[in-house]
Amino acid sequence: MNDYPEIAERFARETAKHEMTVLHDDGLYRHLRFADPANMFYGFDLITLPGTLIARFSGEAYVFSREPDMFEFFRHQRGYTADINPGYWAQKLSGGHDSAMRYDHEIFERKVKEYVADDIRCGNAPRGISRVIKEFLAEAPSTWEGGAREALEGFAYYVDEDDRYDYNKQPDYMFHDTWEWNLRDYHWAFLWTCHAIVWGIAKYDEAKAAASTPEKFTEADRLQRDLDDALAAEIELLGKVAAARKLAEVLFHRDAPGDDDIATSLTAVLDGKVTIAEIGAHLDRMRARERATA
Repeated sequence: MNDYPEIAERFARETAKHEMTVLHDDGLYRHLRFADPANMFYGFDLITLPGTLIARFSGEAYVFSREPDMFEFFRHQRGYTADINPGYWAQKLSGGHDSAMRYDHEIFERKVKEYVADDIRCGNAPRGISRVIKEFLAEAPSTWEGGAREALEGFAYYVDEDDRYDYNKQPDYMFHDTWEWNLRDYHWAFLWTCHAIVWGIAKYDEAKAAASTPEKFTEADRLQRDLDDALAAEIELLGKVAAARKLAEVLFHRDAPGDDDIATSLTAVLDGKVTIAEIGAHLDRMRARERATA
């Protein structure tokens, strides 16, 4: 099979709320975890070290080995199946290509039906074969490849059932050369993991790019910044005017200094000759002395 759209759809559905957590990120040594914050269903980990990527998901762990940076390997090796390349990637598994494969009962049923249909079209199948094959498929082992192959090798159909016990009679129908049949396909968990690798690396790259990109300001951002700066400057100026009033009280010994007095004091504040704190402290000392002599 060259296409697995149902796995791509399943992965998208089961990881819709996944977020990335960086547990370790030091050069080629990475440990990334992807999961729904509300639960750990369908969570997976991507772990890299030089020359190796380990993908852990749902009790399965697939170990890939190829290039020093395995993230770089998977970035450039996406294939024909929704950005995954299971055939080539399975060759990089430490357990070999077969470790990604599982017996597929649907393939077994399809092979049997195609074999019988060809014989029926060619006139090589006896009467009643369709009914017998339907019964055979219903009884054949569905989870074990060895059992399925034993069933194929042991199948023998006699139009007349009495002939089964006559050693001089040959079956009217049998399967031949079924050892050539490939009854395996990629395990769904391996295909799911391939999607997880591609998706996880993309999320990692997005986060890295966002962290290294300077903050961009729109025209609205610039306008807001200018308004904020102007407001801060106005507040600062109001504070300096208040300080000037205090300074005028100190310099001119008046509880209600005039505008000229305030202007003179404000010039001193703006020129940095005196700080607001210094003015307040001096004014407090002056008033304390006045109360003491009263």
